Amino acid sequence: MTIDEQLPPAKRRQPRGVGRTIRLQERDLDVFRSLSEGRYLTVPAIEWLHWPTWRDRYKVYLEQRKIDPTITFFPAPDIYSRLVSLRAGAAPLVYRLIRTAERASVIYARLSDAYVLAEDGAGLLCARRGYELDELWYEDPRKRSIKNFEHSVAIGTFYAALRCALEFAGQQLVDWRGDHLLASRDHAGTGPSYDRVAATWVGKDGRLKEADLPILPDGTWTMGGQRYFVEIDQGTTNLDSWAEKVRAYEAYRGSPKLQARYGTDGFTVLIVTPTEPRLQRIATEIIKVTREVSPAYLFTTEDRIHPTRIRPSWKELTSVAWTRRQVVDRLIDLPDQLRFTAHPLWQNP
Repeated sequence: MTIDEQLPPAKRRQPRGVGRTIRLQERDLDVFRSLSEGRYLTVPAIEWLHWPTWRDRYKVYLEQRKIDPTITFFPAPDIYSRLVSLRAGAAPLVYRLIRTAERASVIYARLSDAYVLAEDGAGLLCARRGYELDELWYEDPRKRSIKNFEHSVAIGTFYAALRCALEFAGQQLVDWRGDHLLASRDHAGTGPSYDRVAATWVGKDGRLKEADLPILPDGTWTMGGQRYFVEIDQGTTNLDSWAEKVRAYEAYRGSPKLQARYGTDGFTVLIVTPTEPRLQRIATEIIKVTREVSPAYLFTTEDRIHPTRIRPSWKELTSVAWTRRQVVDRLIDLPDQLRFTAHPLWQNP
């Protein structure tokens, strides 16, 4: 099924102001919905979700890499062409956000562009799919600054990789909420869409401390009836803040607030880190708080966030040795020799 829409010109070689008719496809509307859920999606992420033939090309690429490890996998050209049409003109349906980053000392490489849903694209979803506008996330990046942009792109990439892998396995990603939704006001406009919990702990000085801490992950969802939270670390967060996050999660676990908001007594926290050493440091901070190993916290690195790798690439901390050391005027047991075991997110049939 397709829909004819009059859209602005997509190429400058056409006369200015002359409309260009393209056939708006149902897949375009599917892309709009994914952008509303994932917020910032790169071209590869959009391809994972809506051009399933990428898997055949990816298999060929993996075989070629065995001969030439320098080759790179690129999205299909027609995806770029389609996105050009959707973002053309004075009233675009999507917006493009250009990303650049330096790689090494002599190479300057562009990262894949990200896309966000425009108001007109959201309006089409309402008209064609029956959504209400306040149910959708859309924005105009030209009218406001974007804070923590790369972190938001990382969240969108996680969303796309997880959803793509689940759907390929015949499962569903249910009730996805990114941090952009969790940090916003609830539908009633009476408060934030996240909870705060009272946590108490013994500080480094030996004194009892107490604080009201937020439960604000980078994303949350359910799969297989289980609640998950994800925390995507980009190596810039102070390690002490990880102890604070875990104190909040441990106070939240089994609480009435958790039951009231998510209808569950437990959850699993997935932690994505940029490198293996960073993963080890964060796991050390977590075990200092929990004092016990548990599959309630699972770990992986950002290079594993891909539809073909995201399911099997998690690991849980399964053993730790404790060493007693002198810290200022006290003896403290500190974790050492952390050992991990593979823990796939789900088992394929």
